Amino acid sequence: MKKRGPKFRKALDIAPEYAQALYCWAALEGDERNIVMQGNLLKRYLRLRPDQATAFDQLGHVLEGEHRESEAVVAWRRAIALNPQYSEATYSIARALRRTDSG
Repeated sequence: MKKRGPKFRKALDIAPEYAQALYCWAALEGDERNIVMQGNLLKRYLRLRPDQATAFDQLGHVLEGEHRESEAVVAWRRAIALNPQYSEATYSIARALRRTDSG
């Protein structure tokens, strides 16, 4: 992964609006378990592509991993608003709210 970060940075220096590069880089950071960097990249991606339910779902999982449950729920709700049939996001919200209610 160390080799890819600079390549993505360079691509984004050349084309800062290249949303797909941000999304791919975020996925690679997630594979490396670097959730802080993954979350930052997903947020940048979503500023360019605010209509991507999948990215909001992924951001929700990153925020949940950072113990930021209320922010995760907001991200999952946004995913569902964009795609009401998004069962994964619906399940994630239900699970998070169940933990909050029982805690």
